This record gives sequence, C-alpha cells and structure tokens, in this order.
Amino acid sequence: MNKFLNRIGLSAVMSLAFAQGTLAANDFFRCDRTFASDQGLVKRGDPAVLNQMYPLELKIVIAENRSWAASYYGVHRNRGKNFKKNDIIVMKNGFQIYGKELRTTGEIMITFNQAGKKTGRPARYQCDKPKKTSWKPDD
Repeated sequence: MNKFLNRIGLSAVMSLAFAQGTLAANDFFRCDRTFASDQGLVKRGDPAVLNQMYPLELKIVIAENRSWAASYYGVHRNRGKNFKKNDIIVMKNGFQIYGKELRTTGEIMITFNQAGKKTGRPARYQCDKPKKTSWKPDD
C-alpha cells in the first residue's frame, strides 16, 4: 500500500473516491507546505531531498470515526483516544503529523524522528477545509 501511495500519491485515488459521492464520510485534507528546514538532512541545500521528505503538497485522509489516518507517509491504524482527539498521526517509518489545529486553523506540523539522532525543526503545512470522501486504505 505505501509503495502505491508513494508512486501516485493519494490524488489519483481521491478523484475516484469523490466520484462515488453518496457514501463519502471520511475527511480528506489537501495541504500546502509553508515551511521546511533541511537541518539534519544528509544532503543539505538539495531541494529534491527536502521535497521528498516534505512534499510541497500533502494529502491526508482520516476515517469518519478517526480509527485510521492515511497520508504520503503511510497509514496509521488503531489510533488511540488522544491521537484521535488531537489528529496525531504516527508512522512506523519515523514521521509524525501533529494536527491539533487541523480542524480549526488548518495548520499541521510534521517531524521525523530517528533513533539516536536529534529531531530537526518541524515542517509546517496549511490545509484546506476537509472534503468528504469514501476512499479508505486497503486492508
């Protein structure tokens, strides 16, 4: 699934989901990057590396009951109560999306944590109001 998301992103999948319409209940957010630092990256000053870590446009889908969330970084399933309440998405690959303000101001922050390394400054994104979609990740 993650390889699929990384290759084509959620955009192609989303267009199919929006076409289905009536059963749409999950929240789809489209976000634009407003800040990202290359601090801590091996190739500092290389925009391609920075854009791979923190894409210019990010798409997030959160289940109607908030039990799962999907993005460019993967899928977080079986989210805990605090994660659901604050729209926190934690991926096994080290990326964490902090969306406490996602549903009010539309702002999210993304960090990358790797064992034994200092965490760099979080990337910031500004997200549009959510749209309803019936898209969901494969089981």
